[in-house]
Amino acid sequence: MKLLKKFSFVILFLFEGHLLSAQTELNIRNSDDNSNCLKVEAFFEFPKELQESSALIYTQGYFWTINDGGNEPYIYALNHPFDGNSSSLEKKKDVIKFKVKLPFTNEDWEALTYDSMYFYIGDFGNNLGTRRNLKIYKIKIEEVFKNQVKFVDTISFSYPDQVKFNKRRLHAFDCESMIQIGDSLVLFTKNWSNLNTNIYKISKNKGMQECRALKTLSPNFFVSDAAIHEGMIYLCGYNYLGNQFIYKSNWFKGTLKKIDLKPAQIEGICLVENQKSSELSLFLTTEKRKTQPAGILKIKLNQ
Repeated sequence: MKLLKKFSFVILFLFEGHLLSAQTELNIRNSDDNSNCLKVEAFFEFPKELQESSALIYTQGYFWTINDGGNEPYIYALNHPFDGNSSSLEKKKDVIKFKVKLPFTNEDWEALTYDSMYFYIGDFGNNLGTRRNLKIYKIKIEEVFKNQVKFVDTISFSYPDQVKFNKRRLHAFDCESMIQIGDSLVLFTKNWSNLNTNIYKISKNKGMQECRALKTLSPNFFVSDAAIHEGMIYLCGYNYLGNQFIYKSNWFKGTLKKIDLKPAQIEGICLVENQKSSELSLFLTTEKRKTQPAGILKIKLNQ
């Protein structure tokens, strides 16, 4: 999302702020006048290496993330900073359990999802609507754990309704969000022109495809990531003012909640259920901004 940093956040984030440096030291606003806000329970600041984290999932006992376009092509396994053993994370860098360099370029990685065998990395950031090389990389999870990723399947795709590829800022073909369902991947676009998200479906099979348009939702913010839990989809993102939101939907209608957070750039979302208490929590990553450090935050969903 390099381009976004050059022009959109000139508008979004002209705010005074300072960088905080310790666990839980997050700039959280009081919002007694807004009962619909989700309260941030905990925050862990990322090291410099993860200042542009652009996605988040949880599987195999670790959080996993990737960096935005232009960064080195690593996938990171992260320790859980809030599971009761976080006292062992004395330094910010301790959150990284291990990282694996992948054998392909990070043009604009924006999304990450998984199934029982594979990680899927979405290299489909498209800020100006000009890209004709949109792709998703399919990587065996087993090879990542062995640090032996040599062969990668590539899913290349196009949007059936995109006919113009001229450089422009207001368009509907940027994308930062992806989930998997069965034998398909589902994409949620970041629509710069009207704050909607268009939903497309694509096969997990390698090769060139034209994705299929499913429907449009209206969360009324720029969608930056998606997750699914028990049939419900959760979208995260932000508006022009830098306010952060969660949109929970049954695919037909949804509910919108604001996150009680100073202007930031939420980029990743996942849900984790505590196996002992069955408590469901929402985890989000944020890129570094003037008003917020980069890091991972936790929100309880029983609010």
